[in-house]
Amino acid sequence: MEKWDAYLENGQKTSITLTRGHGIPKGLFHLVAEVLVQHSDGDILFMQRSFSKGQYAGYFEATAGGSVLQGETSEDAVIRELAEETGIQSAKPRFLERKVLSDAASLIDRYYLQTTWDKKSIVLQTDETVNFIWLPLEDLDSFIAAHPILPRQLETIRKVQRGEI
Repeated sequence: MEKWDAYLENGQKTSITLTRGHGIPKGLFHLVAEVLVQHSDGDILFMQRSFSKGQYAGYFEATAGGSVLQGETSEDAVIRELAEETGIQSAKPRFLERKVLSDAASLIDRYYLQTTWDKKSIVLQTDETVNFIWLPLEDLDSFIAAHPILPRQLETIRKVQRGEI
């Protein structure tokens, strides 16, 4: 049973413990961490979600990530999730921002990592991901037009495309 720390909307951690699958009480949030990975050659890593996932099954996401476990920092969680979902061992991703998703009772910490990881060495996580692609920035618009992408990630993807990250 996965346990999470509960947070207030302003990011303050409470002493309340949340459990995956149980409702999150009104006014509380759970913390999610995700990292956008860009290769040193400019390509962005997209992972395709498993078709058995409840939400956004089969969608491509430009991040690895997930819920921050109880007692874990978002940076620790994003490094753990990156290794689990891709095999990439990361030194230290760069924190970008925190977003509040009130409708999902979630705080999302977004990170960025530039890597020289061997592109052929990506490891898919069973039941989480089914495919990956390293996408050149010049192909980004046509890829987004032809494939389902997690909507909340488009803003960050566009920032990378414009060279703002």
